[in-house]
Amino acid sequence: MTSQNAGVIARQGTAALGLGALAAAAGLAITVLGPVALLLAPLAVALYVMLTRPAAALAVLLAVTVLLEEDEEGFLAVTSRFYEPLVAVASPTDLLLGVVVVAYVLDLGRRGEPPRLPGSFTLPLLLLAGAVAAGVVTGYANEGDGYGIALAVRTLAYVLIVPLVVVHVLRTRAALAAFAVGALVLGIYKGVEGTVAWLAGAGHPFGDTTLTYFAPTANLVLLVFLLGLAAAVGERLAVSRWVWAAAPLAVVALVFSYRRSFWIAALVGLAVVVLLGRH
Repeated sequence: MTSQNAGVIARQGTAALGLGALAAAAGLAITVLGPVALLLAPLAVALYVMLTRPAAALAVLLAVTVLLEEDEEGFLAVTSRFYEPLVAVASPTDLLLGVVVVAYVLDLGRRGEPPRLPGSFTLPLLLLAGAVAAGVVTGYANEGDGYGIALAVRTLAYVLIVPLVVVHVLRTRAALAAFAVGALVLGIYKGVEGTVAWLAGAGHPFGDTTLTYFAPTANLVLLVFLLGLAAAVGERLAVSRWVWAAAPLAVVALVFSYRRSFWIAALVGLAVVVLLGRH
């Protein structure tokens, strides 16, 4: 038996055990909770899919983070409740990150390979991890606020963990293309949502007007979308008419966020795209 066949058999065995455990858990839940447990079935299936496919778990985490704004005064302010802590400082987004980590570790075990490092980003991430560890030690040594320290670590954990998972799941051109299409769709959606919010005057209050997006995530997605479109034009690639139709909305959403840092980043990024296109 070759190592490749052994790996396939191991993955199939793991999937079978997982399905068996899921079926057993479903039966137990129905026995204890009754028909109400059937409402949990879709959630259980989604959780199983994410735990067995780190790419799916990562896609859900990124999509949820982009689609749901953490702004209590912005358009669709109800989405900010998704970021409220459930246990201690952990929000639903943090639980999703935990699912991503578990799926990543399980997939490494199934493949029997060491973690892939993010290339030139490895050293900066190691320096950041060291700085976080030093900050935690310093904070506790000086009797700092434990809750505040935990909040800071929670935020930086995404920066440290997500790159490792990204280089693990985006190992093929097909996977990279799928995530690129997903990012494109998210960019189109945020452009439409931001423009509607601004036209309706229902965005984040700012003086006599409103902002499309106050939080940086949506603005970053819009920026990547527009720079990607500029790069595609520079390379003379075919661009869908839907993308062209959404581009003005993305520009409006980015401009009326009134985030000058992103305005500057857009101009600098466009200059870089033009310069790279000439070479």
